[in-house]
Amino acid sequence: MTKKKRNRGKNAGMNADKKTNEKNNEKMIPKTMPKEPPKSVSMSMTREEKNKERKKMGKMLLKAVGIVLLATVVMFGSVLIYANVKHREALKKEEKYLTPPGQMVEIDGHEIHVVHRGDETAEHALVFIHPNKTADDSIALEPLFDELSDYELIYVDRSGSGYSDDWNAPKDIDSMLAETRAAVKAVTGRTSYILVASKSGGTLAVDWADEYPDEVEAIVGLQMYFPDQYEGMDEDAYCSFENKIMLELVKIGGQRLSDSVLPDNSYNIYTKDQMDRRNAIIEKGLYTQGMYNEDKNLVKNANKVAALGLPEKTPMYMIYCNPYTDPFLHQDDDTLETYEDLVQNSEEDPAGTYNSYYKEYAELHSNVEMTEMSGYDRLIVYNPQKVADLIKEYISSRVK
Repeated sequence: MTKKKRNRGKNAGMNADKKTNEKNNEKMIPKTMPKEPPKSVSMSMTREEKNKERKKMGKMLLKAVGIVLLATVVMFGSVLIYANVKHREALKKEEKYLTPPGQMVEIDGHEIHVVHRGDETAEHALVFIHPNKTADDSIALEPLFDELSDYELIYVDRSGSGYSDDWNAPKDIDSMLAETRAAVKAVTGRTSYILVASKSGGTLAVDWADEYPDEVEAIVGLQMYFPDQYEGMDEDAYCSFENKIMLELVKIGGQRLSDSVLPDNSYNIYTKDQMDRRNAIIEKGLYTQGMYNEDKNLVKNANKVAALGLPEKTPMYMIYCNPYTDPFLHQDDDTLETYEDLVQNSEEDPAGTYNSYYKEYAELHSNVEMTEMSGYDRLIVYNPQKVADLIKEYISSRVK
């Protein structure tokens, strides 16, 4: 009995402690639990955080782009500085190759380079007119000059080309013709000539015949373009922002970064000395202010001359290349591959249609004769002997 009472007492004490603890716990538990934040508030904060993160990432991206651009500018600038240093060093080494092959004559206060060679007592004098953006023709033409030594030969580097002074020369067709005529008359007493024009030099040749018909016995064209070929073109078609960039890059020697600007000697036409001289003058005057000005006026000049009409009384003999004929066709793998592709995809013979424009042009003008020879567009560096033979044959049979 006594034991049971003790247990009951013990249990009663435990129960009393339990009740006391429960009351204390009740006091610790708040009667109302805090409410969860509204979902709208939570989402608003999330968007704000995301916007901050986006702005942070945007700033980091802009900073990274800025660093890349700065690194690119620094690297590009370093390359140009390097090229400029090498350019100046190379020019000093190349001085021995930069002696003009002809003579310098003063025209309107500027030095113009004129090559005068051949037989001054010959019946005919040939005046060579180079295309624009040509620095080395006074040397590139030497093998052809050798083949035509029975004639008096005159070649003029227009201002900004080759060895002539480069300055901000006016390049309207009237100024170009005046400069060329003055340079020719400075070395010969002749009053009439056979003009031999290459590519865009055709505009100047046709204008000469239009303006001074008694001075032009005939025009021989080497891959020559007629003035009316430029009809419909924008006046700035040959002069874009890229030309201006090129002009500035060449001034600091940017051309030294690539050998692709230099001519090759694939057909062994030139001696080592000739190639050294060609390379030197190209590296020095690849693209000049004078050339830029000619590009700027190219279409405008052509349109002006085309408006005068083709001089119908002036005999014209046009020599054009045809790469799809032998022997050149099988001497150049790329040309042969192109030819074979054309044959497979066309019913017409590529060789027969290659110069269709010039063939039709010659048919429309009784004073224009046209012939083809195997080769590519720089015929003088491919087969100068063949070019000379065609010129001689034409002069002997057609020019009085």
